Amino acid sequence: MRFKKTRPALLVALALQQLYSPAFAQTTTNDNKNDTLIDATQLPEIKVSGQKVTDDFAASTFAGFRTPTPLRDVPQTVTVVNRALMDSQSIASLAEALRNVPGITVGGAEGGQIGNNINLRGFTARTDMYLNGMRDSGQYYRDTYYLESVEVLKGPSSMLFGRGSTGGVINQVSKRPLLGDSNQITGTVDTNGGVRSTGDFNRQLSDTSAVRVAMMGQKAQTTRDVITNKDFGIAPSLRFGIGTQTEITLSAILSHNDDMVDYGIPAINGRPVKVNRDTYYGLTDDRVLQKTAILSGLIEHKLNSDVTLRNQPQYSYYSTDAQATGLNAVGTLAGSVFTPFTTMLLEILLRCP
Repeated sequence: MRFKKTRPALLVALALQQLYSPAFAQTTTNDNKNDTLIDATQLPEIKVSGQKVTDDFAASTFAGFRTPTPLRDVPQTVTVVNRALMDSQSIASLAEALRNVPGITVGGAEGGQIGNNINLRGFTARTDMYLNGMRDSGQYYRDTYYLESVEVLKGPSSMLFGRGSTGGVINQVSKRPLLGDSNQITGTVDTNGGVRSTGDFNRQLSDTSAVRVAMMGQKAQTTRDVITNKDFGIAPSLRFGIGTQTEITLSAILSHNDDMVDYGIPAINGRPVKVNRDTYYGLTDDRVLQKTAILSGLIEHKLNSDVTLRNQPQYSYYSTDAQATGLNAVGTLAGSVFTPFTTMLLEILLRCP
């Protein structure tokens, strides 16, 4: 009976002990006439500062619709390869940039086709190439030194882009002058002895105008003993009225390609030949000489916040001088009778210096 009477007193003693333990220590201060409790332990102040990343990998608009359109308003799949991604992967050609896009296959010169040979969703995209929303159907090898991004619209889109566009549209967005000064120079050296250098220079001329010049020069080599490609190009642009009601942009893309054709290891008389893979099997004067000149202008006049008048003329010039030699059959010709060599004899002949 005595235990039952003392049990409440024991519980009160334990509660008081926990209340006045060091873990619950508190101090009392008088502020005016009110008593307030302040924790004895105070954490130090922490300040966090940062800066928003502006050249990230996210894309928000699609420029292929003549006017920039938010991606959320495009009722088709759009993949954008922007400048940040191309710089992070050291991409030097349009074909390399498009390897980041699912549903695209990049071919070589199958069928004697010169220039970028791209299939989008199983359909050829040779006539579905665009530059700033304007058709760019020339058969030439496209670089990325003058591009700000590459946009790929997947699915039929003939209502927006006219005839073709069965598999989709590939739109190239070129660099434009910006307010402010900036300089960027890059250099690349590979293990095959190839070198490449690019430059991007932007200068602000006034509060509403700027000029920008992008340039490229490269000497590309492979494991072949005589293969050497020499390319260079320049892309100047001038922009007036930035941020005003009327804006004018003048730009040009001038490039020259001096490349050699390489058909790889020959297959003679229907069978591949066991020869040195580093030997070039062709003529030393085989070539692909290309000259490209694209002149364009853009005039935009904003009538109000909802209506904009836009005029975009473009002139394109493409010149190609190509010669390629490929081995198909080797043998002797007596009159009108052709007798092919055996594969073993061909291997012996091709190995001879």
